Amino acid sequence: MNNGSPDLDPGDFVRPNVRTICCSENHKYARGNNIGIAEARGEYILLVNPDIEFTEGAVDVLADFLDSRSEYGAACPRLILPDGSTDRSIRGFPYLLPLALSYFHIPSAYLMPGFDYGREADVLQPMTSSLLIRREVLERLGGFDERFPIFFNDVDLLYRASLEGVKIRYLPSSRMKHIHGGSTKRADPALMKRESCRSLAAFYQKHFTKRYGKTGVALFSAAVGLITPKENKK
Repeated sequence: MNNGSPDLDPGDFVRPNVRTICCSENHKYARGNNIGIAEARGEYILLVNPDIEFTEGAVDVLADFLDSRSEYGAACPRLILPDGSTDRSIRGFPYLLPLALSYFHIPSAYLMPGFDYGREADVLQPMTSSLLIRREVLERLGGFDERFPIFFNDVDLLYRASLEGVKIRYLPSSRMKHIHGGSTKRADPALMKRESCRSLAAFYQKHFTKRYGKTGVALFSAAVGLITPKENKK
């Protein structure tokens, strides 16, 4: 856990079989997770955001699946929004055309509008708001890339996993409640938009230079920069 509050007593979080990690500052998502992953000792690592509420047996469903299906590296649940609807938490990777179509609210393989959330399926990029993943997979991937402190660290992780042939299973019988954006809603929206744009451009520079060429990625990064809130540019 990140402990930046002088009023927070680590003793309040003491539980049997639970280790509390207190940090002097907020290391943000990528590094914060890497710190916890390094200390964990289980066969599986549950990546989970603070805005997730568990339902009984939800984690057991994911673990039982991985116990029985060694060819899979991770499993994810069905996320339920506070109004009872299903969170559309499964996406493809942000390749240029599908991503561009999504910006114009045109159905594309990025947002996967036709995905059936009522059926089990192999998926590429589930939200890591809740994801049970094998420790050996995370170790092989080197954990989260800390150059993506808040946004696109999960996209980067799962893209690298796909390149390694890691299979991920979506299991709708595991359900968790997602208070969407609960972990970032108190932050400055313009600042979050700026960081999201910066991370998207960095993702393209890291992974898609060969696919689109240096010039193409540079033009894409410039275009992304144009939609960054001007009042927050430095």
